[in-house]
Amino acid sequence: MEPILADHKGLLVKNDKKKEIGERLAQVRALNRLSQKDVGEETGIPWRTYQNYEVGSRDVSADFVLKFCTRFSVRQEWLLDGLDGMGKPDDMNALKATILLVEGVASEIGEFLSAEDKADIVVRLFRKQLEGYEVRRGDIVDYVELAGNRRK
Repeated sequence: MEPILADHKGLLVKNDKKKEIGERLAQVRALNRLSQKDVGEETGIPWRTYQNYEVGSRDVSADFVLKFCTRFSVRQEWLLDGLDGMGKPDDMNALKATILLVEGVASEIGEFLSAEDKADIVVRLFRKQLEGYEVRRGDIVDYVELAGNRRK
């Protein structure tokens, strides 16, 4: 395994390592159904910079790694080295709880959710939780009813 060298400008990595990191960045982006521009905006960098990170033509900065991992609940060890799995254990438990809440509310109010609708709702609610917003039952009901109304 090649070492990661750090200096005052951020993280410096070898070319093949940059490509591996880029592949993991793309994987997280795809899971969140975001564009490269969206990820750039959410992490505070120009989208072309993010695009260069993803294709492995530019070193990722330490600041970007911290913002990206925090925003998308990804372990830094996984992003940089592919170690120990993508998600943070506490976040995985919170995600599971969010899924169960959405399923429970939908069942209570008699709404059938497609897998895609359920995933969209869970992602939106989970993002709110990661941003520190306390999700209330009423929020879930609103999302579930909105999904039901879109299908009608």
